[in-house]
Amino acid sequence: MQTEIRPRYALIIRLPREAEVRLEDAFLSVIGATKPAMGYHLTLVGPYLLAPGVASPHLPAIARVCRQTRPFAVQIARLGVFRQENDNAVYLDVAEPEPVVALHRRLLRAAGAMIVPESEQLRLWTVENYRPHVTLGLRMSDADLEEFLRLGSARRVDVTFPVERVRLVEQVPNGPWEYIAE
Repeated sequence: MQTEIRPRYALIIRLPREAEVRLEDAFLSVIGATKPAMGYHLTLVGPYLLAPGVASPHLPAIARVCRQTRPFAVQIARLGVFRQENDNAVYLDVAEPEPVVALHRRLLRAAGAMIVPESEQLRLWTVENYRPHVTLGLRMSDADLEEFLRLGSARRVDVTFPVERVRLVEQVPNGPWEYIAE
């Protein structure tokens, strides 16, 4: 029996271009650094799939939460690492994550059973152990990670930006992530 491959979705906060330029200037020249195709961002919910029977990713309950949320500021600053042998990720941590975490929880409650995590591992990372962050590099070997930390830890970036909108992104099988709603 073949499993149907479906589009996956995420709700994200995109960093303003000025903040992206600061991150690019500070880190893109460091070994292992990457920039996501959809730009630097904080993932609020996802990646996820639509639950069986849900026809559209445009969920009114999510839109309602977004409309009811007042703009707030996010500050990203210090480097962090998700360590896994030869498959490491480097990120910038959110200095005061409470507003982002609160929005994450409200969005999860609003989406309820209409969305499902893509895998058990993603459920653990994005639901149970959610940590807002901006990814700077993925799939780094242990050696590249150590080099990144050696060079990157000397680069201080303290970026604060307003959060005024949430974006819905979609990735069709074997395709890039694309913005489909704001």
